[in-house]
Amino acid sequence: MADFYTIEQLQDEGIDINQIRQSLKIECFGKSFVRVKDFPMKFRDIALESCQKYVDSGIDSFVVESKFALTVWKEETESLPFQNYFDKTQQTTEALQSEQPEHIPRTPVKKRYSPKYRGQEY
Repeated sequence: MADFYTIEQLQDEGIDINQIRQSLKIECFGKSFVRVKDFPMKFRDIALESCQKYVDSGIDSFVVESKFALTVWKEETESLPFQNYFDKTQQTTEALQSEQPEHIPRTPVKKRYSPKYRGQEY
């Protein structure tokens, strides 16, 4: 189940109220959290479902209720967004390099001439 806090509860944890309302990143519970999205109060179920998706994928997440909005926060991860992509690309490149033969025969390139400009190469 997704964790749900009020601003007052986070203030009790020592977090400044202005930081909760304005910052994109906060430090609490011994971790760094980044703001994911703000939802109007009428979308409480959607905010909780969004938070639960992070929790189900193993990322700590919680919802903060203020007077006018619900904010989803998720734990800041160490890796960059495209880090997994670059790791996979590097592994694929290394695998392809190990499979390539030492000598790759080169195909000769034919010169083409335009019928309009005979004798000029392009």
